[in-house]
Amino acid sequence: MDKNKTYLVLNHGTSRVGFSTRTESYIIEGGSNQEPSSMPFTIDELHQINSNSQVFKSGLLRFEKEFEEDLYEELRIKNWKDILTNEEIEEVIMHPTMESLQKIVDIQTEIYFERIYGV
Repeated sequence: MDKNKTYLVLNHGTSRVGFSTRTESYIIEGGSNQEPSSMPFTIDELHQINSNSQVFKSGLLRFEKEFEEDLYEELRIKNWKDILTNEEIEEVIMHPTMESLQKIVDIQTEIYFERIYGV
C-alpha cells in the first residue's frame, strides 16, 4: 500500500455518514448501490477513522473493489469478507435461509444492526 496515495471511501447507503480523524470531521453524502458517493483519504487518515469509529467494521463505508482486500488487511479488519454488503442484506431479507438469517442473528454491534435495519 502506498502511504502517500489516496483511496476512495465509498458510501453505498442512502444516508449520510459522519466520522472524524485527529484533525477534521467529515460527512460523506448518501449514495446508492449503483452510484455510491465517495471521498478520498490517505492510509494514515483511514487508520484514524478506523480507530475512532465502526464505519468500516460495520460496513457503513467500504472501499473500491480493487483495493478493499489490501485496505482491510492494512486496517487489521480480519473478518472483512463476512461484513454484509447492502446487496447481500437485501438478498437475506427477500430470500432468507437459515444460514443467512444466522448471519444477522450473530451481529453483536448496534451500529451494524442499525445498518441492517436501515437497508
